[in-house]
Amino acid sequence: MSDINFNIYQSIQKSKKLSEQYIGSFPIVWWYAVGTYKADCTEALPFTPFDKVICGLLSVEKSLGFQEIANILGLNVVDNPENNQYKDFAEEEILKEALQSLYDFGMIEIGDAFYSNCYFTELGKEYTAKGKKFKTTETKTFKLYFDCFTNQHNKAKSVFEDLKGFNFDFHCEIEFEDENYLKTFAEKQVSEIYDTQKGNSFTNSELVKLEKFSIQLYVCLLFDLQTRENKYIIYNPQSNSSSKYFSDAFSENEELQNLVNQNIEKYLRKSISSISQEQINYENQLITIQNEIEIYIHEEKQKEAADLYKNTLNNIEYIDNELFWLNLINFVPIDCTEFWLLVPNVNEQILQNIKNLIIKYDNNTKIFIALPILENPVFENELNELSTKSDTLYLVSNVEISMFFSFVIQRNRKQEILSSNYIFEFNRNLYQKEIFKKSNWNEITEKRYLAQKNYFANKLLPEIIENVNTKIGEKPIELNKQFIIETQNVDLKISDLYNFANEQIKTDLDELAKFKTNKIVELKSEYKIALEERISQLFQAIEAEPIEDLKKVNDFKNQIKNIENELYDEYSDLKIEISKATKKLAEIEFYIKDQLLAKTYIIDTNIFIEEPEIIEKIDKKHKIVLSAKVTDELDNLKRNKDIKENAGKALKLINQQLGKNHKLKTARADFKKLPRDFSDRSPDNMILAVALMYKDENPVLLTNDNGLQIKAKTCDIPTLSLKQFFKPEPESNNFKLPINLKTNKVLEFDLLINAIQNSWNNKTQKFELSSLNNSLKIEIQNFDFKDYGFEKFKDFCLALKDVFDIETKENGTAIIKPKFEIQPIIKSEIGKINKPKIELKPKIEKPIKPFPLEKAKSAFMKCKRDDEGKVNTKDYFNQMEIEILGFNPNHYGGRFNDFYKKAGIFEIIVIDKDTKFLKLKDNVKI
Repeated sequence: MSDINFNIYQSIQKSKKLSEQYIGSFPIVWWYAVGTYKADCTEALPFTPFDKVICGLLSVEKSLGFQEIANILGLNVVDNPENNQYKDFAEEEILKEALQSLYDFGMIEIGDAFYSNCYFTELGKEYTAKGKKFKTTETKTFKLYFDCFTNQHNKAKSVFEDLKGFNFDFHCEIEFEDENYLKTFAEKQVSEIYDTQKGNSFTNSELVKLEKFSIQLYVCLLFDLQTRENKYIIYNPQSNSSSKYFSDAFSENEELQNLVNQNIEKYLRKSISSISQEQINYENQLITIQNEIEIYIHEEKQKEAADLYKNTLNNIEYIDNELFWLNLINFVPIDCTEFWLLVPNVNEQILQNIKNLIIKYDNNTKIFIALPILENPVFENELNELSTKSDTLYLVSNVEISMFFSFVIQRNRKQEILSSNYIFEFNRNLYQKEIFKKSNWNEITEKRYLAQKNYFANKLLPEIIENVNTKIGEKPIELNKQFIIETQNVDLKISDLYNFANEQIKTDLDELAKFKTNKIVELKSEYKIALEERISQLFQAIEAEPIEDLKKVNDFKNQIKNIENELYDEYSDLKIEISKATKKLAEIEFYIKDQLLAKTYIIDTNIFIEEPEIIEKIDKKHKIVLSAKVTDELDNLKRNKDIKENAGKALKLINQQLGKNHKLKTARADFKKLPRDFSDRSPDNMILAVALMYKDENPVLLTNDNGLQIKAKTCDIPTLSLKQFFKPEPESNNFKLPINLKTNKVLEFDLLINAIQNSWNNKTQKFELSSLNNSLKIEIQNFDFKDYGFEKFKDFCLALKDVFDIETKENGTAIIKPKFEIQPIIKSEIGKINKPKIELKPKIEKPIKPFPLEKAKSAFMKCKRDDEGKVNTKDYFNQMEIEILGFNPNHYGGRFNDFYKKAGIFEIIVIDKDTKFLKLKDNVKI
């Protein structure tokens, strides 16, 4: 199969119908000629406006003088001042030029030099009738093209002008010198020379040069299963496409078809078999599908037609050889585990497609390829190199292969593709062509498959063993994990072929496995020593001098990450050392960000309501950014009588500081910074979007809103409540808390206290480590003490020596005892057990705000009440948050239970420990 066949098939594939069977392509020579001519050329010129007027006048009057024509045209050509006549020299000159031009063209006689007697010549009458004047120019040269096969010269120039034919002398009966014959098609080729409408023409033509050419074309033969007729398509290799001109000309020339058909039959192989019922069924199926495609096209459902064509092509039973090789990659399913190709004959196109297949499926599909002797050393070297580098390519070449076949092994299906014969009819005779055919797996296929496995095993394994031995014995330029992995995987190909090898090869393979195992142990031991040295040097570098630059921290982090990637699971002691370095860097990073670097504070509205002078409380070295939404909310809150004073005070201070304090900025939210599932209409999200704009400038979001704090943490934005800002945890209590090495955040003190409270045993005043571990998992999502750099939970607790002491019982059980006083357990009025409370010292007294009685009443009236006028306490709390921005019952002297008691207007109805209702007292009026 030649490369030209692939190009031909590719050019017709898109236009070929499913019901058209490709028979093959056959060479044909087309003849054409190019004649170079010279001739006297006549050029037609349109009349000027003066030409039209003067010829019109002379058509009426037999003769006219210069002055008579001028008078009729209203031109001043007489100089007679006495009669108020003044000559216009320009008009006189224009008229003279117009008359002289007609005289030069031989259309008029003028009498004398003064144009005293102007009249038509016979030629002038003829030109006037045509409306054009004609000028015979100098001799011109031009080319005419001749299709010597069909004599269709009208289109010959557009077809042959750009072709590069071969000089070829052939007998031709065309009259190349017959001028009248030339004029029958010259208008289509050289309209600038000959155009009957424009009046251009030529005479006295002379053939200067005649060149005859031949061009190599190919006849593509298709057999239409629907009409049972042959279809011819002519392929032009110079344009790499089929040519409509040649195809139409060929189809219309029966004599040429007969000549070519006789020649084609020399290339065809006669069949001694008749068409099988299986093939007939297959052809009928194609005809049915083609009819469906044509219906889709008629209904303008182009996508449905294209999908049906593509699906049929992928599942077709008989496959043209050209189609298979051109679409080789598409015949390998995505879930293919093994793909086999045994190819008796190849060309460059086949080799290129095999190479593309190998590159695409490397590391996904095991590919077994057997090739004959390759005449192209470039491809042979490239394929051998790919085979050496790939663990999934098994290549044998320079072998004798009797027939083509391919195995396609998927997870749930096996198929074989074999060379077969397709029977077709041509000129009432049966012929056969080689074609590929898909078939299901059977016993014969299985035997053929196992035989090939044996052949590949005994052919390739000795070479693989030699290469593996060489690779294992190599000394690395640099010992690293990648080298060890490559050494471990150097014999991956062996596993697929081991069971098919002979006994001697298996013995050699077993010895090789022992050699490799010992070598890996040796390499890992040597490599561990090298890593220990790297870690030691890293520790020394970290401890060498104070680190006050985040760039240095990141440099060390990258070094640690590189070492971590190199560690094996069995290097547990090295992992502990690395975790210590990571923990140390996390502490340094936290210190730098918290103490040394300037922060960018983004302040929420509720902070200003609680502390309107917050801007003045922030150190001048830090930046402050206010979201436009915050100032908008503060402006709206001026109308809220409970908090209007603080809102107004905050706005006044902001206005004073803007422009004066260069560290204070306002910003509008960039919603592109928000995660996709965050609404851009939420006020909280508007503030968060501003914080995200300063993510690279050490941001801290100041807010008392728990929801906004959670969202910010999701986006890796640190947060502080007002309480934490004025009394940061853990520094104010001199606690040194562990840092999460994954998130680079300090263990939250409040969550630790909650876990201690949940673990507390009031009787013993102590609790066990396991109890605290479980409580921490409840308080902190995905809590794992190893994330903080500890191998054991006890080590994690020992790091909290400022918070509690650890005692060990005689039985080995570790007991934790907090260093703080704990209030006893107290039962509330509804029987609910209050959690023990740890009193931290020094205790900060919170200011008590005036009780908002009117807001308390308003919130109750806006809640949904049942038939008895009761309101669920949970609904009431939610409504209070709407009534008072940043509502917190602690601001009014206690918890929520204390808040609605203090209101003094409610009856409290207890259903169970989790369900309570409020009802207005009878004497309360709203």
